[in-house]
Amino acid sequence: LATVRDYLHHMPLLIPGIGAQGGNLEATVRAGLDPNGGGVLINVGRAILGASDPGAAAETFRAQIAGLVMRRTEEIQKR
Repeated sequence: LATVRDYLHHMPLLIPGIGAQGGNLEATVRAGLDPNGGGVLINVGRAILGASDPGAAAETFRAQIAGLVMRRTEEIQKR
């Protein structure tokens, strides 16, 4: 993913495989964010749909992603 981001600096990227498929959320955010701290659309649909409480699962993923994006954006800005 980091190699793709190196070539497509500001192109939005759809990222599947997080949640039910076992993708690494932290590594995805670290490698996928563009220089402005955005540019990724992270799909966790199956993990949310299959949860006993889909609303709570969606909120958990949203909070995790937001925290990771905030930390990574701070790291990028310190460079």
